[in-house]
Parts: sequence; structure tokens; C-alpha cells
Amino acid sequence: EICKQLARIMGVKLLRFDMSEYMEKHSVSRLVGAAPGYVGYEEGGQLTEAVRKKPYSIVLFDEIEKAHP
Repeated sequence: EICKQLARIMGVKLLRFDMSEYMEKHSVSRLVGAAPGYVGYEEGGQLTEAVRKKPYSIVLFDEIEKAHP
């Protein structure tokens, strides 16, 4: 709720990522993109593309304690 209000006051978008979807080690590449030399390197991950489209935004990593205990 604090992030929503902060984004509203600042006039920027809120990018929310539910980190419980990234519990497996290999699923993190979906978030940040593939490493150099791997298939899909030219395409960014979900976080990379979202920030590229909206560079001035607030990023909320929701439930991050579930992703990496």
C-alpha cells in the first residue's frame, strides 16, 4: 500500500513482481533475462523489459522471502 501511494504521489508507474513465482534457480532468468551467450540473450527478462519501457518507475519485489529463503 505504501508503494502504491508513493507511486501515485510521484506520478510514476508501479512495477510489481511476485517473487514466489521465481522459487527455482532456473526461473530467475525469466526475470532478468538470459546470460550472454545463451539463447534469448537479445531479449530481456520481465524485469528488464518493464524497466526499459518505463524507466522512471517504482519496482516492488513482493514476497521476496519466499523466493530465496
